[in-house]
Amino acid sequence: MLGVVIGGAAGAELRASRDERARAGTVSLVAMPGSFGSASGSDDGRTVLPNAQLVLVNAGPAPITVRVEGAQRPGALVRDTGQSRLMRPGGTAWIDVEVTFDCMTAFAPEPLPVSFSVETADHRVRRTSYPIALRGSPWQQVCERPLVRADERAGS
Repeated sequence: MLGVVIGGAAGAELRASRDERARAGTVSLVAMPGSFGSASGSDDGRTVLPNAQLVLVNAGPAPITVRVEGAQRPGALVRDTGQSRLMRPGGTAWIDVEVTFDCMTAFAPEPLPVSFSVETADHRVRRTSYPIALRGSPWQQVCERPLVRADERAGS
């Protein structure tokens, strides 16, 4: 009888440990275009946001450290700036990115899948992506107002 009780307790402990490891390795990340500081444009319709931000939400059950790897498609490029953010479960963070887009083609109806490198609580690095909607975002608003061309800003 004692063996059954000990075996049952050990089995429950093993299941709890396995569940905790699974939770520690879970990644659930939400991303969306955030604010930006300055923007510059060129005669060919390209716009650069050197200090744009992605808003990230850790929808998972454990802390994670996130770094943007980037995204690219015709007309749109999102680049990493080398930043990473530690995020608690349910937490929100803003992470800097550099965005370059062609105002004529970047804002297609399809979302842009952005890749991330995520270190989970079990200290493993995982790759994940999340589709962000560019159409209607604060980043698209840049194309709807006049920009200072990069050569005018430099005094050329």
